[in-house]
Order: sequence, then structure tokens, then C-alpha cells
Amino acid sequence: MPQTVRDPLNIIREFQQREPVDVKGIARALGIEVREEVLGNGISGKITRNDGCYTITVDASESKLRQRFTIAHEIAHYVLHADLIENGVIDNEMYRSKQLSDERERQANRFAAWILMPDNLVRSLADQHLDAKQIAERLQVSEAAMKVRLEILAQESTV
Repeated sequence: MPQTVRDPLNIIREFQQREPVDVKGIARALGIEVREEVLGNGISGKITRNDGCYTITVDASESKLRQRFTIAHEIAHYVLHADLIENGVIDNEMYRSKQLSDERERQANRFAAWILMPDNLVRSLADQHLDAKQIAERLQVSEAAMKVRLEILAQESTV
């Protein structure tokens, strides 16, 4: 019996129902292996494809919050730019890759923020009168990223 292919967005949305979003669980559900290694040279993470199998490697020397964002960022490349991943896309500390355009990196950053800070969880926590720092702690993201996300959601709700 042929295996049904599940939509990556539906898989991600399933994981966005609980806090914090389990990015390693998303990767596993998408069939992506996640490894932690000391990468050095300012490299935060990379996604590679070998014989049709994908692997995300994150720099083990970076903070867990940074690793979570890096994993989400690489998942974003998998979902948005899989056709461009051959021998691997490597992202440095600024999440810029010489192999991809700045626009593709911005897309991956926005998608990573959406993965880690989904509207439903952020709004629910904000409705509990938690501040940006408290919400960031609950979702295991940086406070700076949460402040930006809250500003974006506030702008969207006034449109």
C-alpha cells in the first residue's frame, strides 16, 4: 500500500498547538534528522541532503534558544526551498548563505518565527496578560524576537 505524503504545513500546525513548539519533533515528523555538532567558523546551522535524506546540523556550542531558531530556520528552507538544497545550505550567524539570496534568507527567518511563535499561542498567552519576556520564556524564544512578533501581530489586528 503506498504511503501517503502529508503536507508539511499541516505537520507544523499540529506541533503549534502546544507550547513550546517542538521543533525537533517537527523535523522528525518531516523525516529530517537533527544533529548537534560544534560547527565553528560562525556557522549556526546547516541543512544537507544526501541520497534523498535530509539532515539539519546545529552548532552545539550555541544557546538552546539559538539552536531552536536555527532548527526552525532550516525547516523553513526545507519547506520553502527544498528544490535548492543539494549538497547543503549553510547559514552563518547572520542567517545569510552565499548560496541563497537575501530574500530567501528573509523568507526562512519569517517562516522560522511563524513556526516558533504561532499566532494562536502568542495571542493566547498575551490574553493571559503575560508580557513579552514571560511569553518568550514560555515559547523558548528570545525576548527580542517575541517583541517583534507581538508588534507584528498588533499591526495585523489593527488592519
